[in-house]
Amino acid sequence: MVLSLLQAVQDAEDVVSGLQVFEDHIPEDPELHLSVKDLVTLSQRLRSLSLEVARRSDQRLNDDVRLLLSSLQPTLRRVRDMFADTRHGIEGERCYRFAWERLCSDFGEFRINQSLSAWLGIYQLFVDDMLDALDGFVLQSSIGWLEINCV
Repeated sequence: MVLSLLQAVQDAEDVVSGLQVFEDHIPEDPELHLSVKDLVTLSQRLRSLSLEVARRSDQRLNDDVRLLLSSLQPTLRRVRDMFADTRHGIEGERCYRFAWERLCSDFGEFRINQSLSAWLGIYQLFVDDMLDALDGFVLQSSIGWLEINCV
């Protein structure tokens, strides 16, 4: 599970690099800037989650990570596919804006009218909730153990 999370971190960082190239060519697009920012944050949180998963062996945690990755991986793959779309430019020019707008349209249609940054935000919330639960789990487990053993 840790390796899967670390691969997701690497994939997210690779997608950030690709999106930054798009930012260079479409500097005025706020959704693009927000997506890059959200993906950087998500990558950092995924790295934190991988450290927590490495310390614990918990089936519910593993199930949540599998659920997260089952949605995140196709999302990142779709963005990587957008990078490939720019290889087939018009008259030798790469079509960054066209590829980005097509991606945004795809997310709008197939992702229940949610933008890429909105999906990244949902992933961030899920990861944050897992991290918060793990922090609480440690405290509750310790307190519960003490209460049970002291009674």
